[in-house]
Amino acid sequence: MIIATIGESAVDDAIYRVFIDALLGTPSQPPPLKSFRRRSGDPFAGKFLGSILAECHYHTGAIGVVIIVDGNGSPIHQELSTSEHCASKCRVCEGRSKTREVVSSFRSRLAAPLRVALGVAYPPIENWLLFGRSKGYSESEWSRKLHTNPGSSPNHVKELKEALDMRFKVEADRIRDGVNHAQKVIEDLDAFEAAFPMGFGLMAAEIRKWKT
Repeated sequence: MIIATIGESAVDDAIYRVFIDALLGTPSQPPPLKSFRRRSGDPFAGKFLGSILAECHYHTGAIGVVIIVDGNGSPIHQELSTSEHCASKCRVCEGRSKTREVVSSFRSRLAAPLRVALGVAYPPIENWLLFGRSKGYSESEWSRKLHTNPGSSPNHVKELKEALDMRFKVEADRIRDGVNHAQKVIEDLDAFEAAFPMGFGLMAAEIRKWKT
């Protein structure tokens, strides 16, 4: 099964592949993206997202694309019965709006339409990878900290990165360590999904549909 991942770095992409394969129950393969060049940063910025989605849609056999970004202090998404944004800075709503705009402009292809799943790691990916070490690593705990001390986001993110201790390693070592952390997390995937129902759970529900 060919599935593209779009994260904020090569390290993130390798980590997300572990979660994707766990949800599918089978190993997935990245598509041969000829025009793709690794970049770091927000996939929603500039024209990067549109270029990659178009490449996947027209020139690869990819059935879907998984996009995962860090929350970076944004409010946790809330599902609404309307198509309006649940909050002005919601990363899920922003991602849905931008991907919908891009994909709706594509011409049809012989294969099934390209599928897109969107995830948000609140506040950064380190919070996912630290899951299970204590009760403090969850969306609800992050939400509590946002409400009790809105200005604490940068300090909390710094604490998470320090706790994981992957900051000053070369990329290959960070990929290895990140993948190892992710493999430990998926040992109890149901509990992890329950702890991150918006940022991970909504994405997981969409990816599971791709098995049929």
